[in-house]
Amino acid sequence: MKYNIDALILQPVLSDISDYDLLINHSFPVTLLDRSLKQSSCPVVQSDNLMRTEELAQLIVEKGYQQVIHFTEPIQAVSPRYERYMAMKFINRIMKKAFF
Repeated sequence: MKYNIDALILQPVLSDISDYDLLINHSFPVTLLDRSLKQSSCPVVQSDNLMRTEELAQLIVEKGYQQVIHFTEPIQAVSPRYERYMAMKFINRIMKKAFF
């Protein structure tokens, strides 16, 4: 069965680029959504995880909360989860300095 594909928008769930070689090495363009792949030259459209986490922290401080617990699935090599986790760690350090 043949499809007429002009481009592909892909949200990777695996971190190894070899899992996507068949798709990426075709003659149509591939854009990644929300996650980058190591050693890939594909363009990526991502959220600004640091800015959004900073906005969350500002809201937490405004509400007067003094402790934050960040629940997540295993971070592994999923770039958005890692970025959010690192931002929360940074914010947690700042909050401890501000409150203690």
